[in-house]
Amino acid sequence: MPTLTGTLTGIWSQGSDASAPCLQLAERTGAVLQGKGASSVARLHVLVGLWVRHLAACASGLHMTSVQLGVDGQVVLQPMRADAASAALGKLLQAYAGAWAQPLPVACKTAWAYLLAERQNQALVAAGKPAKDPHEAAREAFEGGQRGGELAESAYLQRAFVSYDDLADALPHWAQVLYGDLLAHIDASAEVSP
Repeated sequence: MPTLTGTLTGIWSQGSDASAPCLQLAERTGAVLQGKGASSVARLHVLVGLWVRHLAACASGLHMTSVQLGVDGQVVLQPMRADAASAALGKLLQAYAGAWAQPLPVACKTAWAYLLAERQNQALVAAGKPAKDPHEAAREAFEGGQRGGELAESAYLQRAFVSYDDLADALPHWAQVLYGDLLAHIDASAEVSP
């Protein structure tokens, strides 16, 4: 497995020992949430860097809380056990190593749309309503929208993929590997508007 090395900077702490609570704070002038009201969720592409630094800090034994602030609210990542953070970070490192061999059949916003649609399906089924195909939401994120979706936004994706069909089969796996732990760890009660 690849090794991750680096320096964690910008961490606030109330003490010098490893058990002291730490805070990582990231700010942006744009939105950190998508959706309206009670159905608002975090924007994944805004959180990925913060998430990796959060995992690295927690895997190192720090009692880290990470907060992403934006104009429309905040998203909080609560501290994790070191072994859980190490396992999640290990999955990301393995995927990173594999991506050097060939492009992974996944796109950030598209994978997030897929995972959110799956989560919404759980709520629909629990309410006795029929589930929707999460690939529909993912295809819209990848190819649709006013500007042509994520594919139109990225020269990298355009070079690697022609359409959503090129990644549809493997997307559920890679979405879960790369972003499933983040979705499970986001404190939904912390996704609030100011």
